Amino acid sequence: MLKSKLLEFMSHMDQKQLQRFGEFLASPYFVKDDKLYLFFQAIRKYAPEFDSAKLEKSAFVKKGVEGLHLDEKKLSYLMSDLTEAGERFLKAELLMQKDLEGYCALLSTYNDWESDKLYEQTLRKARKHLEESQYRNPDFFYQQYLLQSELNAYFDRQKKRALDMSLQQAANYLDLYYLSVKLRYSCELINRQKLVAADYDLRMLREVRSHIEEHDYTEFPSIMIYYRVLMTFLENDDTGHFDSLKALLAEHANAFPPEEARDLYAYAQNYCIRKANAGKESFLRELLQLYQASIEEGLVLTDGHISPWSYKNIVSVATRVQETDWAEQFAKQYKKHLHEKFRNNAFNYNMAYLLFARKQFGKA
Repeated sequence: MLKSKLLEFMSHMDQKQLQRFGEFLASPYFVKDDKLYLFFQAIRKYAPEFDSAKLEKSAFVKKGVEGLHLDEKKLSYLMSDLTEAGERFLKAELLMQKDLEGYCALLSTYNDWESDKLYEQTLRKARKHLEESQYRNPDFFYQQYLLQSELNAYFDRQKKRALDMSLQQAANYLDLYYLSVKLRYSCELINRQKLVAADYDLRMLREVRSHIEEHDYTEFPSIMIYYRVLMTFLENDDTGHFDSLKALLAEHANAFPPEEARDLYAYAQNYCIRKANAGKESFLRELLQLYQASIEEGLVLTDGHISPWSYKNIVSVATRVQETDWAEQFAKQYKKHLHEKFRNNAFNYNMAYLLFARKQFGKA
């Protein structure tokens, strides 16, 4: 049982998730078999590692579980059933996080029921949810498309001969979603081509690029930022694309979730690195400014930690442009954000690098 899919699955759950999983198993609406809850409780005591020798099949069967009659065959069935229940639980958890999709499911149901009162109440909640949304990235456009599609279905049911813009709005938001995602994927495909020996098929990219250049999308930073990233790849020598990208990031980075904003900054940073490697060292200053902007946005930390490689790169670039005081301040301030197993080595290495750059060779 130690190397089973079940224990692999459960080992990735934190204590709060395990608690909710237990509540899920105890609910007869979700799980009809009481044995699964008893089995789960017997295993849960070995969290979080689930690596005890007592979880070996033979040892577990020998010890037994109160309320269960076990042999190795029955244990295998329980393991399979509990894993399946765990996956249902995880799907339910993930769906519960998708508020807008939940509202749209309700709107569809209330439309089928022809309950205008319930429909209107839920529509107000859905609109409020979107109005309060912090981000304006491709996911936002997709959610708007879903909501407008439900509004169009509601209008169709009423059979009114009147002007309604929901279908047009659905089409518009679908266009915005497609353009944003197409550009994002195209940027990543081109980026991967530079990293590995691959020849990706960039279908319709020419048409999408022409469309964007012929229409005004300046009010949609999700499109314009990815367009500028794309152009730094396609027209590398035209630094105007980088200048536009940098300005857009400074103004609109907070319109994206942290992981997406982090990727966008990485595109701009990698452009600077390519330029610096090609001999244009003025881009090291640009690179430092991008690092500093990403620090101010809180993007250098993931789950409270900075990677030792990012830490080193930032110190190195700052030192190369003679910003050693800033580099030292950064190194000391962010030392606590390095993972414990890297912390001392990374800090000592980078401080030695700084001291060497200052020609304090003995201290280095």
